Amino acid sequence: MAKITIIIALVYVTIATARDTRFGQRLIMNGDISSRVQVRAGTNQWSSKLCGNDTLAKEFLSEIQQMITTLEADHDYDRVLLKRVAVIAYLKNTANGNTLSSNCTEYFNGYKNAQKLDQKTEDQQMKFEANLDRLFKKILLPLVGARSLLNSDF
Repeated sequence: MAKITIIIALVYVTIATARDTRFGQRLIMNGDISSRVQVRAGTNQWSSKLCGNDTLAKEFLSEIQQMITTLEADHDYDRVLLKRVAVIAYLKNTANGNTLSSNCTEYFNGYKNAQKLDQKTEDQQMKFEANLDRLFKKILLPLVGARSLLNSDF
């Protein structure tokens, strides 16, 4: 009986800490909404490498800003960029660029905070989308019945 309990506990822990290793993301269940939260541990590795070399840090910032400008000009990326408003604003901000030169660690802490803000915004958007779907089904259910709602989204 104790072995079964231990096995069940291990399976539960494994499921609870499921990781998508292809993208370095942890799956988190929030009620009926599933959201992906980036695991930020990897940022520390590459940011430390950049902070150790001022030339690399400046090149990073220059190339990132150039990439953002290119993507903003290509309207195919509009929706993708809207999910990263805080990060993009942070990376484009000249004052933040100056912080990279003077206090690299503070710069990357600000970068992580911008990522968290974008994630929080995305989580809120997912809640709004789930609520919209719930309201849509609430209207549709009395009109067409439950069987008709199996594969319907707003």
